[in-house]
Amino acid sequence: MYLTDEQLMLLEQLTYLTDDVADAAGVLLGPYDSVEDLLQQFDEEALQKLEDSGKTFNYTGAEKWAAIIRQIKNDADLYSLDIVDKDDSVPALCFNDPDDPGHAVVVFEGTSGQDEWIDNAIGLGVSDTERQKDALDYIEDLPYDDITVAGHSKGGNKAQYVTILSDKIDRCVSMDGQGFSQEFLDKYYAEIQEKGHCIKNYYLDGDFVNILMFPVPGSDQICIAGDRSVVGPANHCPSSFYQFLRDEEGHWYIDSDENGDTILIPGTREEVMVYLHEFTTFIINVMPEDERERAGDYIGHILALAFVPDAHLDVDGKVYTPDDLVEYLLSDPDMLSKVLAYFVRYVETYNPSEDEIRSLAEVFGMTELLGEIEDVAEEHDSSLAQMISDAGGLLNLIIDQIRDGENDPIIGVLLWLANGWLSEKLGTEVDLPALWKKLEAEYQSIPEFDAETARQDAACKEGKIRDFSERTYGILMSAIAAVEEDTYGSVSGWTQYAGEAWYDSLFIPNAIGGINAYFERVSEISRICRSSVDRIYGQADEADRRNAGRLRQSTEGLKALRQKIEQKTAELGG
Repeated sequence: MYLTDEQLMLLEQLTYLTDDVADAAGVLLGPYDSVEDLLQQFDEEALQKLEDSGKTFNYTGAEKWAAIIRQIKNDADLYSLDIVDKDDSVPALCFNDPDDPGHAVVVFEGTSGQDEWIDNAIGLGVSDTERQKDALDYIEDLPYDDITVAGHSKGGNKAQYVTILSDKIDRCVSMDGQGFSQEFLDKYYAEIQEKGHCIKNYYLDGDFVNILMFPVPGSDQICIAGDRSVVGPANHCPSSFYQFLRDEEGHWYIDSDENGDTILIPGTREEVMVYLHEFTTFIINVMPEDERERAGDYIGHILALAFVPDAHLDVDGKVYTPDDLVEYLLSDPDMLSKVLAYFVRYVETYNPSEDEIRSLAEVFGMTELLGEIEDVAEEHDSSLAQMISDAGGLLNLIIDQIRDGENDPIIGVLLWLANGWLSEKLGTEVDLPALWKKLEAEYQSIPEFDAETARQDAACKEGKIRDFSERTYGILMSAIAAVEEDTYGSVSGWTQYAGEAWYDSLFIPNAIGGINAYFERVSEISRICRSSVDRIYGQADEADRRNAGRLRQSTEGLKALRQKIEQKTAELGG
C-alpha cells in the first residue's frame, strides 16, 4: 500500500502518544499489535474528555491530540496497519500492511531528551553519531527488504541517515529533521548522489532545529506555514504542521481537503531562522575541522539546557540543570570565547538586524549571560548602564569593542563589576577579564574566509571513477596524435589574388593571419595536452606504486599475524 506524505506524517504523531495522553482521556494504552488496537479505546466520549482536560503534553494541547487521533481513526489505510515492532531505545515504531507483507513503514520519534540534543550538535563535526548508527542497526535487523521511513526532528535526521546508507529504503519523509556535517557529505558522497533524491524534508517556517547543519544535496526541502497559534519551542512539535479547527459541535479536527487528506500550507522560512541556519553553516565552513567536534559537544549541552525542561547534565562530575545555563556557559571559557568570537565575526560580516542578533544570541544561551551582566551595570552604575543602552545593548557594545581591537575603559569597568557579582551569585570563581582576552584572541585567530561562500550550504562532491589503464592512455595519445598529424591546406597561396578588387574588401590578409594563428594554437594545445596526460598518468603511476607498497606491507603484516595465531593455536592444542 502506498501512503501519502501526509499519511506518513500522521503515523509519526503516534511515536509521541504516551500514557499521559491516555490518562487524560480516561483510557489505557494496553498491549497492541495494530493501529486499531492502539486507538479503538479513544471513542468520542474519551476524546471529549481528553479535550476537556485542557492539558498540554510536550507542547501539544489535549484538544490537538484529540484531533490527531480522530484524523487517524478516520483514515482506513492507517487504521488497518499492523504495528509489528516498537523499539524504545531507538525510539521507533514499525508498521506493516497485512495485504502487503513484504513492505514496512518505520517512523522515528524526535528529540526525546538531553542526550539526543547533545547528539544533534555533535553532528557538527563528525560523519556519524551513535544515535544515527543505532537507527541504521535497527533498520538492518528488521526482516523487510522494502522499507519507507519517516521521522520528526532528530527522528527526521535518523530517517534521512538510514535512507542514504541502507539499500532497503527508497523513500523518506522527514519533518523538521536537521542536516548533516561536511564530514558526512564527504564520506558518503557516492551514496548521497544515488539516494539524495529519495528524501523529502518538510520544515516549519519558524522551526529552530531543521536549520542545523547542511541539508542533504539533492533532497527536496519543503517549507510549511503550520499552526499559527504556537510560538517558540511549541513551534517544533510535529502537531504544529497542521491547522486545527472546531466543528459546529465544538469538536477539534485537522483541516483537510475534500478527500480527507490533511492540508499542509506552503510557507516561507522566517528571516531569523535563515540567519540561524547561516550561522551554523558559517561555523562548519570556517571553523577548523579539529575544533568543530568539541564546539558541537559544547553547543549540544547548551541546546539541551535551553530546550529540555528536566535536563540534568553531568559534565565532569558537575550536574547542570536549565537554571544553571549561565554557569555552564562560563564553565568552559575556551569554548565560550570561541563561540562568541564566531558569533561576532558572523554579525560583523552579514549585518543582521538587532532583533535577529538577539534571537541568535538567545538560541545559544547568550542573552541570559549578557542580561546578568547588564543587570550588574544597572545596579551599580547608572552612567555605565546608560552607555550600554546608548550602544544598543551589551551585545552591540561587545561587537563594537572587539572589532576595533583597542582597550576600552567601559568594558574594563563593566567586567570588573560583573566579575565579583557573578562569582558571588554562582558560588564559583569567574574571571571575566581573562574571558575577554580569550575572546579577543579567538576573534583574531578566525581563519580568512570568502564571505559569499562561508554561509552557503555544502554541495556534494562528485563521485567519478577515473580510468588510468594503459589502454586509456593509448586512446588519449592516439587522439592527440591524430590532431597533430592532421594537415590543412596552406592559405598563404591566397596572396596571388592580391591584385583583385575584392581581395582587400573581403579582408583576405586578416583571414590568412587568423587561420594560420588558429592552427598554430591547435598545435600548441596538442603539445599541452600531451604534456598534461603524461604528467597526470605519471602521478597516477606513482600513487599506484605507493599504494601497492602499502598493500604489500599490510599483506606481510597479516601473514605474520596469521602465523602467530596458528602458532598460538598449536600451543594451546598441544
